[in-house]
Amino acid sequence: MLDDRRRLARELHDGVIQELAFIRSEAHSIPPHVASGIHIINATDRALDEARAALQALGRTGDEPLSFTLRRAATELAERYGVDLEVDLDDSIRVDPAQQHALMRITREAMSNAVRHGDAKRVRLRLGEAHALRSLAIEDNGSGFDVARAVAGSAGYGLISMRDRARGLPGAFSVAAETGTGSVVTVEW
Repeated sequence: MLDDRRRLARELHDGVIQELAFIRSEAHSIPPHVASGIHIINATDRALDEARAALQALGRTGDEPLSFTLRRAATELAERYGVDLEVDLDDSIRVDPAQQHALMRITREAMSNAVRHGDAKRVRLRLGEAHALRSLAIEDNGSGFDVARAVAGSAGYGLISMRDRARGLPGAFSVAAETGTGSVVTVEW
């Protein structure tokens, strides 16, 4: 099974990820005033993020601490987007593999949204436990947004996805944001 996972990871890296990177580079040749060029680049970035997350999932052995998985995912995104990353992660928190995957995906989505939509330059990732309640918080210094408006419109799919993943832990999901002040995504379980 491990050999199959490695083979699939290689194929994903050498095939899908390389092709998406090529599409992204070619899309930069579309003149800046053509809106479809920006849409193609953004869609390709999202597809690359998804493919890289799948690649990471295939490469995991299942015994990594949650803090390691979150740090790796956040560091990769921080480097890619050129943002400062601050982490405060409790290494003692353990979760099952499905919960770990959900929390990693929430982290990736929250960070990507902060940078792509909020133009954040700094992200803080916190993982802790108090009074038998574990929490993950992703805080940014971006431009913030109107949460109710984002959820009501098509822009809210990422928020809905994060909320659904949090509920599946089972847990609770919240977003605190205001235009101009950044945002904080919090998951408690």
